[in-house]
Amino acid sequence: MTSSAAIAVVALYAGLNGFILLGLAVNVGRTRARTKVFMGDGGDPAMIRAMRGQLNFVETVPYCLLLLLLLLLAGLQYKLWWGDGGRAEVDALRSELSMRSAGP
Repeated sequence: MTSSAAIAVVALYAGLNGFILLGLAVNVGRTRARTKVFMGDGGDPAMIRAMRGQLNFVETVPYCLLLLLLLLLAGLQYKLWWGDGGRAEVDALRSELSMRSAGP
């Protein structure tokens, strides 16, 4: 795979993950307003859950994108990664939704 094609694949997934991160940030803001916790987590389970969901995402996604780029540049078949990347996006969305809907 050419380097420009690898970058295009990773850019697509980075953009999709940007939308997911935006959703997680909005969720944290809404939870802060609902729980009236404006600094830290205040010990509130809903706030902790919302913050943890966003942090888990921020901790793992950059490394996954970097790994994807390195594997593509190393010559891994990009057709295999379209499916794996799509599955990763679905997993990230499912994680976000479960963090929103989980009970206290």
